[in-house]
Amino acid sequence: MNKDLLKHVRQIAGFTQRELAGKVGVHHSLICKIEKGVIPVQPVTEQKIYKAFSEAGISEQEIASLYLFLEGRK
Repeated sequence: MNKDLLKHVRQIAGFTQRELAGKVGVHHSLICKIEKGVIPVQPVTEQKIYKAFSEAGISEQEIASLYLFLEGRK
């Protein structure tokens, strides 16, 4: 999951960075750094993020579709 996709899906889910961080079990500054592209998302954290989005009603398939849309705009 890249930084732009994370931010878009987080906003669609209606989460603040702090709320997502709480659901994932990380400090909110980590979400901020990932969204800014300062650090890459680690696989374990990425899976927890997908789970949080899934619990918010956003499937991995929907996230993949959004990724393709965003990539097509570049």
